[in-house]
Amino acid sequence: MTSYPQILSILLKGTGVAFLPNKIAKSYIEKGILNEIKIEKLDLPKREIVLIEDVEQHSSIATRKFISMLKG
Repeated sequence: MTSYPQILSILLKGTGVAFLPNKIAKSYIEKGILNEIKIEKLDLPKREIVLIEDVEQHSSIATRKFISMLKG
């Protein structure tokens, strides 16, 4: 059993950002519910994941700094 439903539930309540497989996040991104955050320089194991955030929630300072760090 995966924890993706729990991660999505928490994320959709506006609690920050998450890495999810693209196949899980794709429909939320296409509907404009979540926003994909493009990251150019991140050395992770090769897999199909994206960093997403709730488009209706304002990011905390810590979240914005984390995203900024990931973007390089």
